[in-house]
Amino acid sequence: MAPGTEKGTEVLPMVLRLQKAKPRTIGIGVGFGSEEGPRGKVRWLHRNLFNRGWREAFEIRASSLELEVSNRIDIPRVFHERGRLAILSRFGQESEEDYNLVIGATEVGWHWDFDNGQTLGVGLGVRHLDLDSDPSLLRTLHDPPESAWLGGPFMSWAGERSWGRSHFNASSRLEFSPDLEGGEAGLVRQENRLRFRRRLTPEWTFSQANRLGWIQPLGVGRVPVSERFATGGTSRVRGYARRELGPRNGDLDILGGLSLMEFSSEIHRSIFLPDLEHQVRL
Repeated sequence: MAPGTEKGTEVLPMVLRLQKAKPRTIGIGVGFGSEEGPRGKVRWLHRNLFNRGWREAFEIRASSLELEVSNRIDIPRVFHERGRLAILSRFGQESEEDYNLVIGATEVGWHWDFDNGQTLGVGLGVRHLDLDSDPSLLRTLHDPPESAWLGGPFMSWAGERSWGRSHFNASSRLEFSPDLEGGEAGLVRQENRLRFRRRLTPEWTFSQANRLGWIQPLGVGRVPVSERFATGGTSRVRGYARRELGPRNGDLDILGGLSLMEFSSEIHRSIFLPDLEHQVRL
């Protein structure tokens, strides 16, 4: 018995060998969806940028409906041990049924990470929208701007918790985005997301996803088409095409709305094959 140990305890010698992990990782993913067809993603991650513990993630996502290039840098221990500065830049194109969008956005946020898995953030963001919309859609909405610079402060919260077979995560974001060119496209927007997942058996899983949002126009309320709420699609409400659910005009163009309540419940059945896991969703 080693000196200083209690009677009946046993001390075993151990040798630990630590090997520094590679700081860079590259990942490639491909898939196919009934809405967008083939899709792909390339992601490059650096875990120790400039040997200062900074984290950078560069990502490209592409499909027939969208193309997005984004870069995010996280700088830890800013102003406090728990403080984190996040710098996000992205550029993208989206092709919807009634409009095409080109967007460029940058935001800088300071986040406080709590021990219990929650994060609180505040920051400033700016984005440029360049739209090409269906003329009848524009007439119905009283000609909202097709090009606009929006920007201002935002506040965000995110949290997650696991207990037993259940997992819960939620997020909320409130942003104040006036028209930086003095136009009429400004808005205040809040969006809340909640997702609950519980494994019922090794094969069966129940999931519940909720999304609530509202928009308050600033000024006369000419909110750009791409900023308005619409839903539908395999990742939103199954049985409807992408952005098919929402207010329409006489030409059946999707106008989008200024508020949203979305609820989705699913049961997943996992089928295991050698080195591959498939899910059939009912």
